[in-house]
Amino acid sequence: MASHASLTTILPSSSTLALIGLGFGLIGSILLAISLNEIIDALALATDAHDVALEGLVDSRPGAPIIRFSGTDLHVERGRVRAKRLTRAGLWLLALSFAFQGVALLTATSSVSTSPTSVGAPK
Repeated sequence: MASHASLTTILPSSSTLALIGLGFGLIGSILLAISLNEIIDALALATDAHDVALEGLVDSRPGAPIIRFSGTDLHVERGRVRAKRLTRAGLWLLALSFAFQGVALLTATSSVSTSPTSVGAPK
């Protein structure tokens, strides 16, 4: 097992690790927002189509056209599959973000605890 001092020389600085973690977190959050928007749009389109179809059925005028929509289930399923992929990628990026920021915190605190100056020592 590598010693703690050699491990910190292999890793980039704690601020670099924190920035990488921040970038992963930002991209992961954006992917999760896009995923949510994708499924909401698909469900909204299906809801609107069914609303129009129900209004056509309720219209009691003789000879009124009956409006039928098809394919909304396929549209919702496509949106769900795409949203699932984006959600999975976003969650992995958020997990990587937490890992990078955790390592950055550990390297920052280890470099502070191994520094030769003592904090709070009487002068």
